[in-house]
Amino acid sequence: YRQFFDMFDYIFDNIAHLPRVELLKNAIKFAPETYHEKLEKALSMENTRDFIKQYAGIACHIPQSVPLIFRILNQCSSYQDMVETNIRLGGASGERAMLLGAIFAQVSEIPQEWSQMVND
Repeated sequence: YRQFFDMFDYIFDNIAHLPRVELLKNAIKFAPETYHEKLEKALSMENTRDFIKQYAGIACHIPQSVPLIFRILNQCSSYQDMVETNIRLGGASGERAMLLGAIFAQVSEIPQEWSQMVND
């Protein structure tokens, strides 16, 4: 868990300063070595469903959720895109959303109409 903490801490500290792919490639070195291939595939595989079948999954367990979080971080360009992608993938989307939302809030605006609905 410490290594994952270090990896996500690196992402939080640098997401606003580095290009996304460079950031994620750099972050892999902080992850447990047994996850390096999965995280690299999260960045390089073309088809998301194939990636999920071969290297991740959609459950909340760390072996499944962390590679998929990486994939979503790599593919999405905005807060709204991230939320919609995470929901479409299904599974433990709420657990992934907590971390993804905190990360994306660093670099992307939460849609104003969403904030207004929550505040109303």
